[in-house]
Amino acid sequence: MSRTGLILLALLGAAIMILDGYDLQVIALVVPLISRAWGIAPSSFGWVMTMPVFGLGAGALLIAPLGDRFGRRKLILLGVLLVSLAVGASALVHDLWALSALRFFTGLALGMTLPNLTALVAELAPAKIRSGLLTVISLGISFGALGSGLVVPRILPVFGWQGAFLCSAAVGLVFLVLLFFLLPEAPSFLARDTSAAAIAARPPREPFWKNYATLLAPQYRQRTLALWILWMCNAFMLYIVSSWLPTLLTRSGWDVSGASHSVAWFQGGGMAGGLVIAALMDRWRPRGALIGAYVACAFGILLLGWLGTSNLSWSIAFALIGVGVGGMNVALNAVCVMLYPARILSTGIGSGVAVGRLGAIGGPLVGAWLIGHGMSARGVLMALIPAVAICILCVAWMPLRRAANAAAGQSNA
Repeated sequence: MSRTGLILLALLGAAIMILDGYDLQVIALVVPLISRAWGIAPSSFGWVMTMPVFGLGAGALLIAPLGDRFGRRKLILLGVLLVSLAVGASALVHDLWALSALRFFTGLALGMTLPNLTALVAELAPAKIRSGLLTVISLGISFGALGSGLVVPRILPVFGWQGAFLCSAAVGLVFLVLLFFLLPEAPSFLARDTSAAAIAARPPREPFWKNYATLLAPQYRQRTLALWILWMCNAFMLYIVSSWLPTLLTRSGWDVSGASHSVAWFQGGGMAGGLVIAALMDRWRPRGALIGAYVACAFGILLLGWLGTSNLSWSIAFALIGVGVGGMNVALNAVCVMLYPARILSTGIGSGVAVGRLGAIGGPLVGAWLIGHGMSARGVLMALIPAVAICILCVAWMPLRRAANAAAGQSNA
């Protein structure tokens, strides 16, 4: 692509991620108002909060692989349309079951969109900046979630909680028009011979789920299993920390402000870590970059046992934990690009996202069990060391190559 086209692709991809990050986070901001308006306790919204996780996994597992067959552009456009419609419809419902169903469909549409966006960017971006570009675009989800905390409080006094959904839906539909005219298609799809003779000569299409069998074929089995375990363990750690860190710290005597700042240190470490990991993956040995991030994470956890309980020292430790856990969360898409050829890339990314949902679900549950048994903040975080060790072993097990070499090798895979 030309430099202008590449910049445009990066902006479009980041915008999609920002919208998706907003749509995932907005429900947490409006639940207090919805519960008051409907006369329902906030604790009753558990399924509403959980359904996007299930939907995201289902969309990544069952629908995203269709991009390998029908084109990534089509799946992205359809996904943005469905997200906008589901979010907009969320403003019109009046009961928990309907809202839960719409949150599931929101996650489903996101699950089909994100892997195909990642695969599209991976095909179009130059190999020497591919990992960095994918990570920067992935950070859009974090910016969208952060931005929702700035935008929603300004919407609520004017339009109420319904406005938080309707504004996002309106922006999404307008943006969809821009995507229709500006978003390119993947080269691997455009290169297919669509002549009548070529189509007639093609063997019958196999069901898309056969791609999952390909992921477990001898030449891909090792990398697939390592990726799945890595993604699941990383999500497990991420969701334990992000879900329970404020509660753990306030139970340990921290004030609410200090606990909130600790989360900001963790998230900031993750965003910075993702950029550093991606830069090192493009310019250095990718395995060393990934293992280094987890070593920083382990060092941050161990610091909690060596340092006192001052806010500053613990906040530095949280930033180091974020470098490994949060940084890897945004770098995993770039890892997938080094593992699979373009023809099964959407399937590979989608499978990782789906398996990662198991860790995302299990993390908060295990955290609740540990807290219920009286474990301290230091104890809960120290319990993550085995998961960090498993992640390091998975990285060591993967046949990783630098982006330029991976691109050359994948063309022959």
